[in-house]
Amino acid sequence: MTEQRPSPAGAASPLQWSQRPTPASTQDRRVHSRAVILQALALGACAGAVLSLWNGSLPWRGLVSVALPWAMLGAIVAATVYRERRTRNWPRRARRTALVGVLGTGVLFVVVATSVYLGGAAAPTAWVSVGVGAVVALPGVVAGVLIARDRR
Repeated sequence: MTEQRPSPAGAASPLQWSQRPTPASTQDRRVHSRAVILQALALGACAGAVLSLWNGSLPWRGLVSVALPWAMLGAIVAATVYRERRTRNWPRRARRTALVGVLGTGVLFVVVATSVYLGGAAAPTAWVSVGVGAVVALPGVVAGVLIARDRR
């Protein structure tokens, strides 16, 4: 008995379907945007807390200064693990948008932290610290909203 061999076009058809990436769903966009927003908010909260606690007279200031960066790192890792486990693929232009947003937030965090550590200024009021934290988080939040809306 002889076996019929498929034609080249018939053999190539399953390969084309198996190599095509599936388009990102609305849930994928939402998960990616939430992860980017959570990462930005963690950095913003840490920047605001560092700014308000640096030259304060709280007796537990040292503990907070050590624990806060670890909590921020934990939130960023948790957001990344959440994103990787809940999605099948990256939405269109989400990698670049997330990278630009989180890097913008990170650069602002470094600017605030460096100016506080090296400047030696007195601790500002709580509202100023919250405002600085919001400004630091803004690029990442905007990137998360853009990912959710599937825009550049």
